[in-house]
Amino acid sequence: MPTNPERRTQILDTAIDILCDDGVGGLTHRQVDSRADLPAGTTSNYFRTRQALLEANRGQDGRSALAAGGGTPVGDRATEP
Repeated sequence: MPTNPERRTQILDTAIDILCDDGVGGLTHRQVDSRADLPAGTTSNYFRTRQALLEANRGQDGRSALAAGGGTPVGDRATEP
């Protein structure tokens, strides 16, 4: 597995954007590569399956909860008096 953490983050952030824009059905390795302006096959090198890409996004800074319609990430919630 490639070990470039910045590239991995770039892939996950792009995947989250795709989930927000197009939903789960729009998320493909090819779409991530295209939107992130990466060489074809890059996303597949980091995440062999679509399921692996979705699972990796589940904990990505709480942003995936928003993409999946889960509401506001915990860190962004206003505190009540």
